[in-house]
Amino acid sequence: MADLSASAQGNARLGPLPLDNGATLPECLIGFRTFGTLNDSKANVLVFPSWYGGRTDSMVDYELVGSGCLADSDNFFVIAIDSLANGISSSPSQMSGENFPAVTIRDMVRAQHLLLTKHFELDHVHAILGVSMSGMHAYQWSASYPDFASNIIAIIGTPKPCAADLYLWQFWRELANEALQLPDGERRALELLAVAEDLFSFTPEFINAVSEDGSPDARLAEVIADMSASNARDRIAQLGAMLSHDAGIKPDDVKARFLTIVSENDRTVHPGAAAAFAEAANSPLLWLRSDWGHFAILDEIDIATEAVRNFLQN
Repeated sequence: MADLSASAQGNARLGPLPLDNGATLPECLIGFRTFGTLNDSKANVLVFPSWYGGRTDSMVDYELVGSGCLADSDNFFVIAIDSLANGISSSPSQMSGENFPAVTIRDMVRAQHLLLTKHFELDHVHAILGVSMSGMHAYQWSASYPDFASNIIAIIGTPKPCAADLYLWQFWRELANEALQLPDGERRALELLAVAEDLFSFTPEFINAVSEDGSPDARLAEVIADMSASNARDRIAQLGAMLSHDAGIKPDDVKARFLTIVSENDRTVHPGAAAAFAEAANSPLLWLRSDWGHFAILDEIDIATEAVRNFLQN
């Protein structure tokens, strides 16, 4: 069971953040939560950035962080970080959408590094763990700050998206942008994104199994309700970061120990590049087989948690 006694939402104002496109985010605000206890040597830090559309409170809701969880607060001081453009850290929803500069995965990692070094006064961490978009962060951490973490865990992420990934994410982004032009555009954009993302995040077998009497109506209502608290412009900004992602790292260049977990039935982030990277680096690779697709980590959480625990103990 997740540790619900964890700290409340924290926020750090880190000053101007230079971005890859030459612009500057005038005041970089980064949200975070901490779980567990920092030891005297500060050697037990595990960093866990949020995924696409996710926030640090979602990590608790999904029981991915806390006592005995994937990010185990019994053994580690977990710093969960709200990624840029997630509605908690600096995001379009906090400003006029037109005034928020485009950000990249590299920018997101740069902001996380600034939080860890400036706010937490850390120059090294034991591990960085990422899931989905933050799995992409894990590869970028290896490229941008190769000596900062002893261990990297990339779960259903990719060092570089393939053509199918780009095709899909471009469609999601264009769908949302077009819907925003409609009357009641924010609501329509979120409704359409909810359906489009659900159709590719899960397999047809999963959707059939959870649909009552062969009708998708209940599933449709559920995913739209779940998306209602999101912001379309925030999701568009994060999709832009994913579309421009290329960690630019070769397996031979990785200095940290690396664990890769991928989903065989993932139609949102194709597992091929991550699996090939792990094999070339001769590092551990775990395949999840669930028909939950991109969300296989939730269905096979016990398998993934055991793999992460064994990896970090060795």
